[in-house]
Amino acid sequence: MSHSKSFRRRAALVVLTAFLVIPSFGCAGLLTTLLWLKDGRTHPAEFSDLEWSKVAVICVRDDSSFGPDRIAETIARRVERQFEKNIRGVEIIHQDEVVDWMDNHSWDRIDYRDIGRGLEAEMVVGIDISDFRTQEGSSLYRGRADVNITVYNMEQDGSIAYETDMPNATFPKTAGIPSTERSADQFRKSFVNALADGIARKFYDYDIDAVFATEASIGEL
Repeated sequence: MSHSKSFRRRAALVVLTAFLVIPSFGCAGLLTTLLWLKDGRTHPAEFSDLEWSKVAVICVRDDSSFGPDRIAETIARRVERQFEKNIRGVEIIHQDEVVDWMDNHSWDRIDYRDIGRGLEAEMVVGIDISDFRTQEGSSLYRGRADVNITVYNMEQDGSIAYETDMPNATFPKTAGIPSTERSADQFRKSFVNALADGIARKFYDYDIDAVFATEASIGEL
């Protein structure tokens, strides 16, 4: 369902509700309903302390043995863009700087805190991707991955400020997509984008209806 359809559905509900609300609660009740129509349903950020911080996003996939691979880097770059669009005052240390630093150091023998110190980050968002796959049987595409997200506060000696898991993050949420409908590369791109967006939304408020009315939503089974 498109966002416009969702809006029209809420509008129709408001018109119907108005006839019930006004006799019982007067104009105040109607005002509350109209505010719901305007603002939709908002899901609050799970962790909002990236605001006004200098942030490095680092993503590693379990089968990338010698450095960040294309999928991990793509996820990190999209998370960065979503942060810049949706988090107030955030200053992103862009992925080119992150990758350059990792290429010039023995990154696989250090932890995210070392990278954060090297880049002079205030917050480090470490994303670990494991069990990444895009096939469900021989003729269906369905993306699945296990994700661990850890935020390190570098201004507090790298202490863990937030940690969460997205076990068995699944795309699409309800059923696989026949392989005849799109190419493997097209599906992989859609899944990677959806996964990155699901990770990024942990850090800012978002409109539930706007997100889950699109294909870009991730389910956790």
